[in-house]
Amino acid sequence: MGLLVTVDTGSAAHEEIAVALAGGMDVVVLDHHLFDARPAGVHALVNPRRPGNLYPNAELCGVGVAFKLAQALTLLEPGCLPQDFLASVQDLAALGLIADQMPLVDENRVLVRRGLERISDRHTVRPGVRALLEKAGLGHGQAVTATHVAYQLAPRLNACGRIGRVQAALDLLLTRDADEARDLADEADETNKRRRETDQRVMDEAVIKALPFAERGDPGLILGDERWHRGVIGISAARLVERFNVPSILFSLEGEESRGSARSVPDVDIKAVLDRCAGLLVRYGGHAQAAGMTLRTRDLDAFREAFLVALRQEPEHDGVPEAYDLDLALNAMTMQEVAQLNQECALLEPFGEGNRAPVFRCDGLRLSGAPATVGRGGEHLRFRFAGPGQPRAGGTPALAMSFISFGAGKAWESLLAELPGGRAALPELRWDILFQIATNNWRPSNGAPVDPVQLQLLDIRRSDAP
Repeated sequence: MGLLVTVDTGSAAHEEIAVALAGGMDVVVLDHHLFDARPAGVHALVNPRRPGNLYPNAELCGVGVAFKLAQALTLLEPGCLPQDFLASVQDLAALGLIADQMPLVDENRVLVRRGLERISDRHTVRPGVRALLEKAGLGHGQAVTATHVAYQLAPRLNACGRIGRVQAALDLLLTRDADEARDLADEADETNKRRRETDQRVMDEAVIKALPFAERGDPGLILGDERWHRGVIGISAARLVERFNVPSILFSLEGEESRGSARSVPDVDIKAVLDRCAGLLVRYGGHAQAAGMTLRTRDLDAFREAFLVALRQEPEHDGVPEAYDLDLALNAMTMQEVAQLNQECALLEPFGEGNRAPVFRCDGLRLSGAPATVGRGGEHLRFRFAGPGQPRAGGTPALAMSFISFGAGKAWESLLAELPGGRAALPELRWDILFQIATNNWRPSNGAPVDPVQLQLLDIRRSDAP
């Protein structure tokens, strides 16, 4: 009958594989998800996380495993693929590894770096990727980084599969026609806008539902609603983890069966917790930090109780939000020195999971006026600080520079509410900050000059805080 090759799925798909085998098909599974038992009858199971695996890199995602299969074919069956095939798909491998948030270590770094080089080169970039770059305001010839892919390209591609036409994302990556690419990029961009709106609505409603459970000290959150789109519940679950710092599962209630998506805190293996609740689930699978599942809707309350019991059997979660590792404390620097430091940091690219960008600290700064709101709805803030010390020849006062803080609007308002004296006290206070340095790719429509680097504020506290 033929050959069925799965990518990024199949390790636990016993029923589906049995149907394919009964139809006379050979089945090859390319996957990276955890599983308990090998599906019976598969021709091959290629999974870096399978029991007994000796391959040194267990952090490949589905597209990485597919790339390794192609690489093996070129070695074992010379001529079975075009000579330049592996080089031509390195960009796809990079997109997948970054979008699936795989650690950028080991050979993943090599695959991503080479893929980003193809994406950055106007001679090798795919028309669809070029169109996405232009949509994201990155079509100015600058080098594309893993951060650009993670925050600009991947969300637009993923949105098509979450709430739009998944075929649009595939066609966008495969098309060789520039006009078709622009049309598909427009579709992906509009779909992503709808995805953001849907995600925000689900998040707002989920927070309201979560508060009673959080206030009573539940070690995890399980919430569901008929109106929640299954395509965004994973994103919203991750944001709930950030908000409440406990493992969280959101369900899209869809009649007799409901789909759920789980996200966890760093020190809780969500897959291991689900293993202890398996009797209440129709099916499930995933990793230590993320999982998907299906349950009978009538079992939601029972599953919640079983999940909480299983969580309480885990080593106690320390309750401390994920901290930053400081790389270097800075005092006085000119903007020219900051730009030089950014060039040196770029040598450590690609940054992402498993290889974060360096984090810097500066203490004792004063705010130069109130932060300005930027972005849709004022969710981002721009701070300007004046640092301690005297102005330096050829430069500015220490760190008399502006910083962007993404998504910090509500957190800043909460901090102000706790200040004795509120906003009136700001001019007298000193602040300690953590920040990262990145290349500033924003180009204003009026052509006004901008700083070559962007200082991204990660965290802030009063210098006199305990």
